[in-house]
Amino acid sequence: IPAVVYLDPVDEDSESIYVSPQVVELLGISQDEWLTDPYAWRHHVHPEDIDRAWDQYRYAYNAHEPLNHEYRMVHEDGTVRWVLEQAYPIDDEAGDPWLIQGVIFDITERKRAEEQVSFLAYHDKLTGLPNRALFEELLETAIARAHRHDLGVGVLYLDLDNFKLVNDSLGHHAGDELLQQLAERLRGCTRETDLVARQGGDEFLLLLADLERGMGPGTEAGVLVAESVATRVHEALQEAFDLGGVEFFASASIGVSLFPQDAAD
Repeated sequence: IPAVVYLDPVDEDSESIYVSPQVVELLGISQDEWLTDPYAWRHHVHPEDIDRAWDQYRYAYNAHEPLNHEYRMVHEDGTVRWVLEQAYPIDDEAGDPWLIQGVIFDITERKRAEEQVSFLAYHDKLTGLPNRALFEELLETAIARAHRHDLGVGVLYLDLDNFKLVNDSLGHHAGDELLQQLAERLRGCTRETDLVARQGGDEFLLLLADLERGMGPGTEAGVLVAESVATRVHEALQEAFDLGGVEFFASASIGVSLFPQDAAD
């Protein structure tokens, strides 16, 4: 079968009894290396997963229950492989944990596909930015945090002016290029803790979280931050966009809404 099959004593310091040849492909080590090194499995589990995987392994044979879990392993060449391990403990004549017999499947491709599906569910395919669904989830979280800690939240809604002109005169490919370049510029206009998302079409959303609620010179600090970001966006648009060798200048209309000044949700 396309999996590593093994039979091990539950005693961590004892040598393995059997491992199938597929261990060479999965981890880049020989059967002899696995069989003679009691810690071969441990040495190849990803450092971030070893404690969880080992705890689940021990729980399975101590509780006399089947093991079914996923974790990462590291091949000898440094590549990371996702694996699914299914194992069954075998008791001795006294009913104590004795052996554990299992299979380890390489599920790396499946994991990559799942991650891609998950990414696309919350991100815009064209720009790679978060989409409206992810934006709304993080906005709710930011408002809840602001309630607890007496902070502010700002939302900037940006709409490119005359975007239809780009598609009509230069083609949709140029329009896509403009949106991708704009996404990069918007990232540069915000703090690391802020979020830039694509609402759809030529509309973008900026989430400014954890704003101070204190008074600035003549107005609240949150208002000043939001206006400052909007100003940086306008300044970023002063430079021409290069759309396949054609210079194009874009402008944008920006609306600002603040919590708690403008709305509670």
